[in-house]
Amino acid sequence: MNPSDAEEACNELNKHLLPAFPTGFVICKDITIKIHLSLEEIEKQRNEMESHATNSAGVLCFSTNSSGTSKESDQAYGFQAVADGCVIRIPGPQILGYIMQFTDPDTTTVIPDTLPEGFLISDAEYDSSFAEDEKSAESHLEV
Repeated sequence: MNPSDAEEACNELNKHLLPAFPTGFVICKDITIKIHLSLEEIEKQRNEMESHATNSAGVLCFSTNSSGTSKESDQAYGFQAVADGCVIRIPGPQILGYIMQFTDPDTTTVIPDTLPEGFLISDAEYDSSFAEDEKSAESHLEV
């Protein structure tokens, strides 16, 4: 799909009140990301990357928790420098995306200001339909 087709499809969906609704989601847990860096790059970027992983709300598209980056335990690290780069661990569950159900197009029409003759039933016809239902219910009870 080329970009103009995708933009046109998105614009068409945005014309509707509820174009889609979530029916499920894709989830993952215990993510480990390893970034390979040279020794010079490790020393240069170690503090910056560790600070960013510790203080930010996330790494890449994943949310992280500042309580998960502790210096006391290797298991709790959110960020760890290793000999050939760094490792980012994200232990908590992460929602990667949602599965959406598209709704059918809205085909309703506006009700005209003046209704055509016979559009609504008369009060007498309405009341008589209940009388017939009551007689039918009474005959079923007698059986």
